[in-house]
Amino acid sequence: MQQKRRILGLMFILLLVFVRPLATAAAPEFPQPLGLVSDFAQVLSVQERVEIQLIAERLWQSNGVELANVTVTDTSPYDTETYAFRLFRAWGIGEAKVDNGLLVLLNMGEREIRIEVGTGLEGYITDAKAGRILDAALPQLQAGQYGQGLLVIAEQLAEVVAEAPGEGKELG
Repeated sequence: MQQKRRILGLMFILLLVFVRPLATAAAPEFPQPLGLVSDFAQVLSVQERVEIQLIAERLWQSNGVELANVTVTDTSPYDTETYAFRLFRAWGIGEAKVDNGLLVLLNMGEREIRIEVGTGLEGYITDAKAGRILDAALPQLQAGQYGQGLLVIAEQLAEVVAEAPGEGKELG
């Protein structure tokens, strides 16, 4: 009986030693945000970053909505949609109690773009509306004018939020 306990205890310790590092290694860490515009893929000019940043700051000041814009070269091991969702949560975009954040993720590796909408804004920015916003930026994105495409998206998201009903337009 004593020997069984010792063997079980040893097996448990070995399990912890080997399985825990595997679980930790499986979950990639996300980069730290560089502000409201995080151009990790380095596809934006300084002027484009500034313009997108100004729109995001105005959106925050006037409506309490956080708009994060991110470019990456790769989202491995995730697809673009999963990466966007996990990054949104990892960075805590928007206010937690009202979930009023927006994330625009440009994945250069897969040539994909995604708008992640916090649940507090889903009534204003539906999947269909997000799709139309992305469609409006498609000509710039397809022409390799990524900054101009992201600028179109930021402007249109800000317009949709500004048109949302509510006293003082404060959604946060």
